[in-house]
Amino acid sequence: MSMKSEEKHLQTLSMHKHFYDFMINTNSVVGLTPEIKNEIVNAYKVHDPYYHYNDRCNACIAEMLHIVYNWYKTQVND
Repeated sequence: MSMKSEEKHLQTLSMHKHFYDFMINTNSVVGLTPEIKNEIVNAYKVHDPYYHYNDRCNACIAEMLHIVYNWYKTQVND
């Protein structure tokens, strides 16, 4: 299934949503590599181009996932 180019960011977020779901269910983040964090944040920057977070702070990473996926939920009926 091909997506419109403006929806590729949502496809990226959907692909990585399991990290957010795992965090919500277990209160921990596992396996979230720097490359995946960058993909998630870059996809979110379609909505907020100036978004930035501290990627060396575990609480900041968790907050980033909350911000991104709470916005994501408003964009899709998942």
